[in-house]
Amino acid sequence: MGRKPCSFAAVPDNPIPIRLMEVLLDNELIKITIVLLPMAVLVIIAARWAGYLSGPASLAPKQRSLLMKYALPYQRTAVKDRPRFERIVAQFIADKHWQGAGIEVAEEMKVVIAATAAQLLIGFEGVALEHFERIIVHRDSYRSGVKAPCTKVRCVLRQASS
Repeated sequence: MGRKPCSFAAVPDNPIPIRLMEVLLDNELIKITIVLLPMAVLVIIAARWAGYLSGPASLAPKQRSLLMKYALPYQRTAVKDRPRFERIVAQFIADKHWQGAGIEVAEEMKVVIAATAAQLLIGFEGVALEHFERIIVHRDSYRSGVKAPCTKVRCVLRQASS
């Protein structure tokens, strides 16, 4: 014989838990807490998963040694400025989607490309290359087939050479 599951509602001679729940649910603050607390937890979990609550990116020891080995601008950076250079490199690596065009993107490639970007950004506080969402690494040199718009200087030079 299976046992009947016990619940507070199934015990007619003990109405205290039912009344206690009625009193608690009458309290507006508790109602709001019951609804908002799980929602807040879900928002925090989603934000953490999306990377919004992670701390500033930092380089792994292997990345730092690659930076020291291959990035001449980092080697020439003053010791006091190196932590900022490293933060820029780490943030660039973390924020971008890395894609290889016929090759696998190695960690060395990411570090060297990010160091090149950091070299551009080191003198500008608060500037980031946010418009670059994806970094595509090609095996050989690559020239875009997109024509650059004609600027006044180019147009004048073309007309003068004609």
